Amino acid sequence: MGRKVGKDSSSLTARQRARAAIQVERDRFHEVENSLAEFFSLLDAREANEIAAGRVIAKLKALGESQKSIVTATGLTSREVTRLAAKYEDSTLISDGEKVSD
Repeated sequence: MGRKVGKDSSSLTARQRARAAIQVERDRFHEVENSLAEFFSLLDAREANEIAAGRVIAKLKALGESQKSIVTATGLTSREVTRLAAKYEDSTLISDGEKVSD
């Protein structure tokens, strides 16, 4: 004769399924959390790199290079060169305590 499956067995299986579903959701949450942390870290790095690029642009200008020659040498647009230079200038004002946020 077949084995009789009792209520305890089906409850255990339901609990196991619930635990497994919770674990899957927990794993997904951690993946999302880690991905967002990586994303924001990359944004911070991009910001730092843009400020550094602006510093180099300011140095090139101090060495006598024109906006046009910087555009030609870097392959950036004039607008990008201006934006990066301004970003660097803003960062120096903030670090010197001269600029107040809006």
